[in-house]
Amino acid sequence: MSPTEIAQHILDGKWKHARAARHACQRGAWTELAREVAPRRPLFVGRLDHGRCLALAERSLTGPETTRLTLVPLWACSTEDAVSTEWVAVHGVAENSSAPLCVRETGPFIGVDDASPRADALWECTVRRWTAATVVESRSYAPSITLPLRAGAFGVLELQVDEVLSVDVRESEPVARPTREVPMFASWFEPRVRVAAELEARIRAMCFTASGEDAEDAAYAEG
Repeated sequence: MSPTEIAQHILDGKWKHARAARHACQRGAWTELAREVAPRRPLFVGRLDHGRCLALAERSLTGPETTRLTLVPLWACSTEDAVSTEWVAVHGVAENSSAPLCVRETGPFIGVDDASPRADALWECTVRRWTAATVVESRSYAPSITLPLRAGAFGVLELQVDEVLSVDVRESEPVARPTREVPMFASWFEPRVRVAAELEARIRAMCFTASGEDAEDAAYAEG
């Protein structure tokens, strides 16, 4: 695969409708896609809630706009009730801000393989981006997660659909897979290539280690 194809695969992630969503955006035909991917409409209880959410999702498409992002190779290690030294290769997405990166693969990273295909250098990507929404089951999203609409058993989830137009591969010095131990109830990240101090600080900001009541809550949830 070419770098453009690999980058598209990484940005698509594991969402099985990613390609169909991109084609729907290109055609301006989001209404059909929103109906196709929505949960089945109930026969009785919740039927009106489903209809409200679907109506909002159907008219949600905006864009496109052209933007740039950087795929950043990362090492990731997650733990629950035991320490670990098992680090796996994943990808972060950095955009034009000082905020922490968004990790493209879904965690926690316990007992998983390295991402494949993968980028092993900093890749500067130009993408065409649309914003749209789909209907979801609201129980799958914690109350702390903001949804444009929650209606009974259903909700509306906003998402971005990216089409990779080009990729500039920057020469990057690789960093060996870490061997250091990650404590319990943690999610840590390290760069897989040498990066500037500013970017490294953003990667460090992604790391999380539970302590005190947080760790007790996590242990209770596991039990």
